Amino acid sequence: MAAVEQIEQEAIPFIVFAAKRSGARSICSLVFRYAIATGRAERDTAADLRGALKTRSSTPRAAITEPKAIGGLLRAIDDFPGTFIVKSGLQLIALTFLRPSKVRLTSKIIPL
Repeated sequence: MAAVEQIEQEAIPFIVFAAKRSGARSICSLVFRYAIATGRAERDTAADLRGALKTRSSTPRAAITEPKAIGGLLRAIDDFPGTFIVKSGLQLIALTFLRPSKVRLTSKIIPL
């Protein structure tokens, strides 16, 4: 339990990037399932933590659903007066449909 809480508190970039929705218990469960399959463990003890850890809350976000509005977004990004890095990040998000947090955390996982 202490290890899972430490992972949640420290928000280790790889774990946050790889399993933001599933959480630390889910990652521990994956490790235990691998250990069971390879004969290193007899059961998944992470299942005992179900309900003991806080759950992540999600908030709905606005989305562009009209094709014509996407063109307007791309034009607005081209006219953006900010720095090159910010403008490039906005273009990357628009072209790859990534979430901003995924783009931000990528630099911690993949050395650029």
